[in-house]
Amino acid sequence: MFARAHLIAALRLRYDHHSAQAVFEAALARCGLADQPAYSLAELASFRMALAKIGDRLDRVNAHIDEYLGGSVAPEASAPQTTAHVAPPVAAEIAPPAAAPVALPQPPPVATPAPTAAAAPAAATAPVVAVAPATAVSETTVVLTGVDAVADDVVLLCGGSPALGDWDPTNGCAMTRDADRWTAKLQLPSDAAIEFKFVRRAPDGTFTWERGDNRTLVAKPMFETTWR
Repeated sequence: MFARAHLIAALRLRYDHHSAQAVFEAALARCGLADQPAYSLAELASFRMALAKIGDRLDRVNAHIDEYLGGSVAPEASAPQTTAHVAPPVAAEIAPPAAAPVALPQPPPVATPAPTAAAAPAAATAPVVAVAPATAVSETTVVLTGVDAVADDVVLLCGGSPALGDWDPTNGCAMTRDADRWTAKLQLPSDAAIEFKFVRRAPDGTFTWERGDNRTLVAKPMFETTWR
């Protein structure tokens, strides 16, 4: 048997703590397994195949799992690795996070002129954005607190999908503000695992990226977190 804690530890070789948990749950749903204390070799092999279909750059994770499988998973059972978009660096006034073996590479700095599109006006209800077409989708409400923002600031979700701007903050998904809470509603495919970050846009058009590793967005009713 392969302990659940060992699977989470293997995923931590690729993702941060919160993202590893989210990807673990998405892979279980993909292969139809329950969240349980331990898994048989057959269940572990099924989990590995599901993980290959929703994740990327999993060489270290797969190697850790394969030590227990004894090489019983054929190479063709794994989905081909894809290259995911990575987050741009934080704004110039914030030092970039320290490099680490599992950190995502950062692209060259980009200019952040004032956006050509006007800031999204506040609305009574959070915007609903379809992230990608899929047969089965579910609504996920993203709630963010702890943002040090002034009255005219805008907070956006920016990440690896067209509806989140494809890592271009000028096209990110604007959130709705209610006091110190920022909210957005997204229609996500049931097997989604989309990397993203929160970005604060100042009235002068300056973008400030939150610190730390990229987050991973999966389809679940509520995603609550705080600004880093």
